Amino acid sequence: MNLTKKFYRGISLITILMISTACTPSKLVYKIDPEIRLGSDYKQNASLVSIKVSDTRTKNSVAVDNKVSVNGPKNLAHELKQKLITRFQKDGFKIITDPLLADLSIQLEIEKLDVAVESELVKAKISANSHLRLKASKKSKPLEKLFKMSRTQEVAIPVNDTEVTGLVNQLLSNQLSNVFADADLVKLAKSKVEDDTQIFVIDQVN
Repeated sequence: MNLTKKFYRGISLITILMISTACTPSKLVYKIDPEIRLGSDYKQNASLVSIKVSDTRTKNSVAVDNKVSVNGPKNLAHELKQKLITRFQKDGFKIITDPLLADLSIQLEIEKLDVAVESELVKAKISANSHLRLKASKKSKPLEKLFKMSRTQEVAIPVNDTEVTGLVNQLLSNQLSNVFADADLVKLAKSKVEDDTQIFVIDQVN
């Protein structure tokens, strides 16, 4: 009887160990592939576009209790820039490198993209928090805005890369859609020349 109890206890410990190993958040990596939607106003008024993306994030925070940060691509800014360029080119824009010669210069700064998994006994919570700063200009007229958005989702353990990637790209898709649908950016694309920089903060939480 004692041997039977020890056997099942051993099996239980092995099962718990396998589950814990399979859902270790430190081994998760998300990919970047957001859906980017552009309005027709851009092409009508700004066919030459320059695009720059920079990663200005500070180092991710260390794990706290059962909440662990999840890493993304090593060159996040480059990957996001390529996604943007591909989308603009697909819509018939011409991409140039010199912002001074562009009809519209678009620069995105990734100030924050924190992704974490908080594990419990049978479920986990994936959270993502993103701050994107837009710096756009048309000739001598600049525009600056900060877009904030966060998203969370509960999933069963073990958590996998696909679930984390899905949440991150849902967040970025919505956030980038807000950026390019922004009335002030559309107005800038249509405008001539103004001197004053406009600075806004848009704080959105889903």
